Amino acid sequence: DDVITSVGSTLKAYDAVVATGATVVAASALVDRGYVAAGAFAARGVPFLPVATYADLGIEPVVPPGEG
Repeated sequence: DDVITSVGSTLKAYDAVVATGATVVAASALVDRGYVAAGAFAARGVPFLPVATYADLGIEPVVPPGEG
């Protein structure tokens, strides 16, 4: 993915790939704007490897709806 904020669309893509019978071995994004993606993929046993995170960019993380 390019930018992950809430991880929703990336998990939909993950589910679609898994539904084909393929094994997802890693997930990546150029920028992770929050802190939910790593946990979501860890729960699925998949490493998450962003190129940069909100911390790398010196910005505040995006807070998922219902957590703010």
